Amino acid sequence: MTRRAVGYGPSVVGLALVIWPVPACGALVSLLFGRSAGHDGVRWFSGRLAFLLGLALCAASVVVLVELNNEFGLRLAGAALLGAAVLGVLAIPAVAFYSLGFAVRRGWLAGALWFAGTLPLTAYTVLAGLAYFDLVVCAGGCVFVD
Repeated sequence: MTRRAVGYGPSVVGLALVIWPVPACGALVSLLFGRSAGHDGVRWFSGRLAFLLGLALCAASVVVLVELNNEFGLRLAGAALLGAAVLGVLAIPAVAFYSLGFAVRRGWLAGALWFAGTLPLTAYTVLAGLAYFDLVVCAGGCVFVD
């Protein structure tokens, strides 16, 4: 007798559990940077936030350099657009979780909001990864079929 999965089976839950630590760790680092800035009494836009945005810029630059050196490489205009998109995808959650850590003073509340925020962030990460794979790696049409 074979078992058939009905609805969301163990494979979907397992995939989410495998992917969840990646955005959760990035969000936790941003949250801790924001809490540190809030406790030290520095302004919201400080060197800590600039460091996080610099990390996002470095990650976007790595993606662009990899795609420029790819066998089917992008042209410079396409690579610049890809870099801006990757920077936006990485910077938005970093600023959001930094702001959460900066504004929320109670540790337990910040932790609960962090956990609750990582759930949609995981979906955001999966969709961004699928869009990157579909638009850049496959050159359109292998993940999202028109």
